[in-house]
Amino acid sequence: MKLWAGLFLAIFCLTLSGCATFASPTATVTPASTSTVSPTPIPAMVTHTPGPSQTPAPTPLPPLVWAEPFSKHIELKGFTGLWSPTANEMAGIESTSLPVDFQADTDTLVSASAPAFVATILDNAHRNTSIGSVVWSLDGLSIYYVIYKSPSGFTMNNGTFWTVAWDGSNLLSHGNLTGGFIGWMDARSLVYEGYNGGGESSIGAFDVLTNRSLTGDAVTATIEKLHPRYIPMVGCRGFCNVCVLPKTIDASSTPNNNMVYVCQSEPGYPTDMRAFPRPKTYPDTIDTIFQDWQAGTNNMLILAQGDVSDKSASRLLLWNVDTNRVTSPAPGGLFGRFSPDGKLLAYITSGPSDQYAETNAQNIPVDVTIPAEKQYLQLMNVSTRQIMMRVPVKTSKREDYSLSSSQKFTTPDELSFSPDGWYLSFLTDGPITLKDARFPTEGVPGDSTGVYLYILDLQEEKLIQSLPNKGSVLWAPTSDKFICKDADGNWQLFELSDNTISPITQSNGDQLVYPAWSYDGSYLSFSSEYYAAEAAGTNKTYILGTSNKH
Repeated sequence: MKLWAGLFLAIFCLTLSGCATFASPTATVTPASTSTVSPTPIPAMVTHTPGPSQTPAPTPLPPLVWAEPFSKHIELKGFTGLWSPTANEMAGIESTSLPVDFQADTDTLVSASAPAFVATILDNAHRNTSIGSVVWSLDGLSIYYVIYKSPSGFTMNNGTFWTVAWDGSNLLSHGNLTGGFIGWMDARSLVYEGYNGGGESSIGAFDVLTNRSLTGDAVTATIEKLHPRYIPMVGCRGFCNVCVLPKTIDASSTPNNNMVYVCQSEPGYPTDMRAFPRPKTYPDTIDTIFQDWQAGTNNMLILAQGDVSDKSASRLLLWNVDTNRVTSPAPGGLFGRFSPDGKLLAYITSGPSDQYAETNAQNIPVDVTIPAEKQYLQLMNVSTRQIMMRVPVKTSKREDYSLSSSQKFTTPDELSFSPDGWYLSFLTDGPITLKDARFPTEGVPGDSTGVYLYILDLQEEKLIQSLPNKGSVLWAPTSDKFICKDADGNWQLFELSDNTISPITQSNGDQLVYPAWSYDGSYLSFSSEYYAAEAAGTNKTYILGTSNKH
């Protein structure tokens, strides 16, 4: 099963001989011509009669019904890809292997460009091989990928790192790489991860122009949102602790490969760290969990939590990684996100109270009689610390790291800023009563009649929409539209220019997963994967135009 999560593909080996090693780039003969191939068709489904030694036949999925005009879409069978950051083009893997089979060398690196999106081979020298990781360069001119020499399942311990230009020219080998790509710290610093075994991974970064190692370490941790200077992680051994791997800036120096922890008191693994100076009411074990970076700074927003049964022991902290000092911007916060420019902080509290602001920006007193079990969204101006808005929001059960599964608060995908920071979307448990009909500076809970989606214009300070029976949104990069699901699981397109909603699917839309926008919002892609041992190459990518001209 080859899946890509988020923006990058990463299949990691179970046997790792250490950090990545690189050689000088070696030119490979550019293919004489670029071949075009048709997408791999799905073989006919084989039906077996159930028996003692036979696998039961898979149950066919119900038909996916598209709404007009999205029935006119492009379907790429056996293909999984990523959008270019600068063009309406996808690059990825076309495979004919069984979805559950890692043994066969059946992967080929291909691209597909607008408007026809015909799969075109990028690397003719390595057709039908095992490709484990693919990522675009940030300028959209090159594609980076790993080819594994041994098709022996997940024991891919001898991969090679390659690049090819977007048009299939300039094929280069860069030596050995064990693991897969995670993402970019900046235009030259690429982060990788390989699995050592026993829960331990090797994580590091290198300069793609010089192949020089920038940092690296063997850790038991999960990588979070990358920063231009730091690789943030949350390591969990008994309890969880935020840590970072600093990137070496001076090209002449050797990476120190030293982890930095929140208010570190002594070196060692996360279990040896004291998360931060604790009040006496805090238990001995404190979890610190990554939340977000503040744009243009080295400040990381983290959640510090002790006893999960005592919500007063949870608070948001702002960690200046350079100075290793923390401040407390929102002590009652259970979750937080910065606006893209870092000027606003949206965070969740249990109830409307906030010890730093007993009145909002309009000096309206807080109604402290509202039940504390209701989760509230607070919107704070970071520089003035004014609370611009506090409204009740949807409460959800979130299982994250060592947090109790009974802890309920708004999950990250239910609260999001548009990429340009102009809009804010959030979900509520039903319609809310607002004290200001134009901009909801305050709100009180209404009846729990179903999920509502609210869209706010933060620049003009006005409420744009309150939509019943809608789910969380995925913004287009242009911030002028988004997609969301309705109560039946069908996808819908909402355009802010004229406040119109267009259904994408009419039935069985929950079969579409991993939605992704092209760089300018002109196209939208979904994946649909059917994991049946009898069916080969059944993963599909659907590409839809999102405007009349497409």
